Amino acid sequence: MGKDKFFLKLTLFLFCFGISLFDFSFRSNAAFARDIIVPKIPVLLVHGYQPIPFDPVETWKGMAEVLSGSRVLPEKLRESPTGLWYLQRSPYDPQGRDVFISNYAIDNKVPTILSISLYAQRLQEEIDFIKKKEGVNNVDIVAHSMGGLIARRYVEAEDFHDIQMCYNGDIEKLIMIATPNHGVLMNISIYGVLPFDTNLMYTSIGEMAPGSPFLETLNAGVTTSQKHVECYTIAGEKDFLFNRISNTQSKNSYLLLDGVVLESSVKLSDAKENIVVKYLGHFELYKNFEVQEAVRNLLNGKSVPNPIIIAKQNNQLNFWFFIKTMFAKLIEYIETLFIKLSVRFS
Repeated sequence: MGKDKFFLKLTLFLFCFGISLFDFSFRSNAAFARDIIVPKIPVLLVHGYQPIPFDPVETWKGMAEVLSGSRVLPEKLRESPTGLWYLQRSPYDPQGRDVFISNYAIDNKVPTILSISLYAQRLQEEIDFIKKKEGVNNVDIVAHSMGGLIARRYVEAEDFHDIQMCYNGDIEKLIMIATPNHGVLMNISIYGVLPFDTNLMYTSIGEMAPGSPFLETLNAGVTTSQKHVECYTIAGEKDFLFNRISNTQSKNSYLLLDGVVLESSVKLSDAKENIVVKYLGHFELYKNFEVQEAVRNLLNGKSVPNPIIIAKQNNQLNFWFFIKTMFAKLIEYIETLFIKLSVRFS
């Protein structure tokens, strides 16, 4: 009986001792992992044109989690010039990045119709804040739609002979998702067709119209590669009714677009790579996990497949989606006209 008690006590002691060793080893390895992680360049996520109201954190939540390796809610940095959000990288993810979410609009209750140049000035302020907070000289930027034009407006500031803003050489990589580098066809009705409100050409909507003075200047001068920015574009390619009715000669001939922006409008000749994602639309690209993983790999210097083919689901003629998209654009234009006319006659 005495021997049984002795062996029982010995077994319990060894078990507890083993657990404590495992716990110590786990904690030590975790601390060691935090120590050996090489600091990565922080990433700034920049959203595109937004109607009202909108939430930048909700827009970028999935992308921020993939890039940081963390699953906590982003922290509001009220001391930053625009009110950035911040998500610290996971200590257990060697490839994770500190992620910042831009709030260049500042007021998320109004549409982002101000000048892209103004938004670029705010973006520069955000970059300066991030560099100081992180103790780095460069940032990487991942931008969706108009957000890419805002980043390019900062990088290519000398094209505009801007005395209020100059590029500081502080962007290492720029990944633009569905950015209308050569304009949005749906915006052609705004620029040059509404003479009673010519000030619209100086809003973000007018600036994104093909042939606008803003895009002509942006695409005629220095390029991102000349400014030593490693640039990538990601374009969506999805079969909507709009594609088919635009090409009547052949039912198998399409205008390649993501439902809003033409694939050809996204591509840049000086980009390191122009990537195509098949079967995803304009507002699906940045939310898709495979695209998020591709962005993570590009930031970490890894190659990605091109094209990226997403499992084809319901990709047939979608008449009602087309009508919904056109109606949404019409509402945006009416909102913009109302705001501009209110200012003019007030």
